[in-house]
Amino acid sequence: MCANFRIKTFSRNDVIVETGNEIRDLVFIRNGALKIDKWITFEKKNFWPAQINRNTYDNEKKFEWDEKKLVQNLELTILKIPSGSFFGLQEIQQDEVFKHGKLIVASEEATLLYINKTTFLEIMTPKEIEQLQNFDTACVKYPEDKDVMVKLEAEAKFKRMRTNHLMNAVNVNKGPTSERDYDFVQRSQSPSRSMKKWMDVFTKTVK
Repeated sequence: MCANFRIKTFSRNDVIVETGNEIRDLVFIRNGALKIDKWITFEKKNFWPAQINRNTYDNEKKFEWDEKKLVQNLELTILKIPSGSFFGLQEIQQDEVFKHGKLIVASEEATLLYINKTTFLEIMTPKEIEQLQNFDTACVKYPEDKDVMVKLEAEAKFKRMRTNHLMNAVNVNKGPTSERDYDFVQRSQSPSRSMKKWMDVFTKTVK
């Protein structure tokens, strides 16, 4: 089987494949690392009071609300792929084009091993292909957009909680908004025990 591989070497930020490209090979990452960047559309809804109903004391019916939508498009890294992984199995089995964004070299250099679809299907039995597909630690699984959004929302929520706890630890949240940054800098120069604990957490979790 080794005689059927073609070897290609790429440099950082080289695009291996992108949405719409046909994949004709099973590709193994011999060394280096790849990543997938993809444009994700976020839609958020906010409700704003549009009108006050003065004929009721019921707080739930007191306001008439307008719905505001915020649509944002961001290009994000949705997956990091280490050395030893392989991709293309799903596409060559189902005759699909690549539809997951841009597959890019994330390391200084990457060496990939290619085996042609026709050759691969000739030398591998259906059982061997199934075993290869179930090799979870190496077979690349592409995340769905909704899963990416859930993860990002959870990370954003954690960052807000972390920042809020840090501000509470230094009693900065109780002051005027315009003075919070100055107060934080002044107090962080000689932190209290509770402040130092949250500063350590903040420092370790900031990426």
